[in-house]
Amino acid sequence: MALQNVYRIATYLPQDAVDRVLAGVCSVVPLRYGRYDCSAWWIGGGTEQYQPIAGANPSHGEVGKVSRVPTTRLEFCVPLDLELVRRVIDVGLRPNHPWEEPAIFVDEILADILKA
Repeated sequence: MALQNVYRIATYLPQDAVDRVLAGVCSVVPLRYGRYDCSAWWIGGGTEQYQPIAGANPSHGEVGKVSRVPTTRLEFCVPLDLELVRRVIDVGLRPNHPWEEPAIFVDEILADILKA
């Protein structure tokens, strides 16, 4: 076993945006997982609910009305480096995500990763 501390970044997005977001993220970090690059995981079949408030510019839905859209959860791991996480989010993820205010979650986890 080769447990390593890493940051796991997760976001929710439409299925058709997965490739664009992953390309943006991979332009910042190779998403290495052991002996593999471009490593990410996603699962579809989810639903996201939100209600835009005054001042919002939603890509889907209307201000003041609750919307529900099908979503995919995308997640990937990066090394324990907060500056790298900020670049991944600010340069790779947000500009390529179709929503004005994407849900993005970062947690520190242990992953069983073989040494490259």
